Amino acid sequence: MKSYDLVILGGGSAGLVAAETAHLFRKKTAIVAAGKLGGDSLWYGCIPSKALLHSSRHGQSLAEVQAQIRKAQKMIVDHHENPDYFRKKGIDVFLSPAEFATAHTLKVGDEIIAGKYILIATGSRPAVPPIDGLTETPFLTNEDVFDLKTLPKKIIVLGGGPIGCELAQAFQHLGSEVHLIQRNKRLLPKEEPEASELILNRFKKQGIHVYLSSTTETVKKTPQGGAEITLQHEGKTKTVSADSVLVAIGRKPNIYHLGLDKLNIRTTDYGVWHNHKLQTNMRHIYVAGDAAGDYLFTHWAGIQAATAVRNMFLPIKKSFAPKVLSWVTFTNPEIAHAGPTEEEIQKRKLKYTTVMINYDQIDRAVAEGHTDGFIKMFVGQNGRIIGAQIVGYRAGEMIHEIILAMECDIHVKRLVGIIHAYPTYSSGIQQALFSSIEKTAASSVAVGRFLSKLT
Repeated sequence: MKSYDLVILGGGSAGLVAAETAHLFRKKTAIVAAGKLGGDSLWYGCIPSKALLHSSRHGQSLAEVQAQIRKAQKMIVDHHENPDYFRKKGIDVFLSPAEFATAHTLKVGDEIIAGKYILIATGSRPAVPPIDGLTETPFLTNEDVFDLKTLPKKIIVLGGGPIGCELAQAFQHLGSEVHLIQRNKRLLPKEEPEASELILNRFKKQGIHVYLSSTTETVKKTPQGGAEITLQHEGKTKTVSADSVLVAIGRKPNIYHLGLDKLNIRTTDYGVWHNHKLQTNMRHIYVAGDAAGDYLFTHWAGIQAATAVRNMFLPIKKSFAPKVLSWVTFTNPEIAHAGPTEEEIQKRKLKYTTVMINYDQIDRAVAEGHTDGFIKMFVGQNGRIIGAQIVGYRAGEMIHEIILAMECDIHVKRLVGIIHAYPTYSSGIQQALFSSIEKTAASSVAVGRFLSKLT
């Protein structure tokens, strides 16, 4: 029986970062993955969806889009997400399903391996909602939508979250007629209302049919192999038919095949229970990534995994408590998010000032014709940014200046004082904050008198 300092269950973002981190600690490590390395992000999530979005916006055909997806995946696999890359570092890789045999041993194929520590990083998969007739009707998820051989003339998307909105727009760009059904009263409900409204208006202009506050009641397979959906929309029963249905309503953790119940490892509806140090109720077993059930982002999973491994092998444990949660939804325009929303800030009863600038006030955006968007920031009384939302071209790149300021507790006056290259999109952040400081100064009687003497 092979024994390891660390056995990692899962070969996605969390698992691979954990392996790299354990290698830095010079620990004997094994990765156990049920299939290919790379996980959901590489094969069914971030990489194929971003390749699809990019290619579809440039008028490419479905075949050309798929070729670009496969090319991107191959480059990543060849570079650093393949078994040989890790084996050359002395990390063993088992491409087989695993199940706990005891608290320290796992059955991997025909072998039994042991680990002093074990990390559960098995990711998640698409959730299938309990809609009458859905399981009897062929439908797509993010796990197979990128393998389509022909472009659906008409497609129904169930779900108006990030995955649903990104793929709905991508199929519209490719030429499909798209119908999006959303239970919530707005698209992307975790974003600022202005962001939801902007995306909704963009979708309508592009011809995407959006049904908000709608409930899907039944799904029925048509004789042609497509689907007919009955929904409640605006108090009326409506029927929509399409060649394909894409389900993008949520995700569920990949933990139910591991035999956790045999060890009495606690789970929730969202994942494996863990404390603030990422330990399960069995202290030598840790969890990270989607299996932990916190935030389902690749970047979040990686930081969690590195923290978990650090806590295994260093005497002083560290709480996993990132100061700023951020993400990007890659619709067109992009939506970048950092920290709490305005609604969340108000619930915390924090005092703040809203700082906002539209893209049509940013010279670079005007020059390039990308004026649809805005920068919105919430500045606390101490002059620090509490949260922010950027909607517009290159929003995902711009947000990192704000994230850095939030993480490093930088006063907005210092941000304003930094020389931003002109003309750039990021200079809009400086413009917005300068406007805020200018208003604050003007509202001060003492400062106002001083400024009046200078002028």
